[in-house]
Amino acid sequence: MPAAASSGCGKVALLGCGFLVLLFGIGMIVFMIKANDALIWVFKKVEAEVEKGLPADLPAADRTRLRDAFAGLYAAVEEANVDPAALQRLQGKFMEMAPDIDNGLSVEQVRELTSALERVTGESVEEPRPEDQEESSEPLPTADRRGSPSLSPALA
Repeated sequence: MPAAASSGCGKVALLGCGFLVLLFGIGMIVFMIKANDALIWVFKKVEAEVEKGLPADLPAADRTRLRDAFAGLYAAVEEANVDPAALQRLQGKFMEMAPDIDNGLSVEQVRELTSALERVTGESVEEPRPEDQEESSEPLPTADRRGSPSLSPALA
């Protein structure tokens, strides 16, 4: 009597598929362990590019604050203590500023970037100091008796 033909997957195919699933699982575990290292590596490359584009007139305090913000980001990523929504906004900020980095960033752009970095780690965002802000020549609006904004009478 002839041997019955087998149907479905053979033992070799099952072993091959099982081996691939095992390799995939090991790869996912390695990726999860090394994902933070890869993210830090990317941010260090970005930091190096940002430093090349810093304006010459950037105050030393802002340079220090930027370096501290990057250091805080690295520590937060290593500890897995990062706000994902703020991280996504930071990535958007990097993409928005990418063309300007080669041409040089403005002091205001550096401060915006620093604030975005600080928000990712949950650090308190330091407001710009009044002595660092430029004087505005525009009159400040005041409220008239009805509560609607208007220019002060001396400037109108």
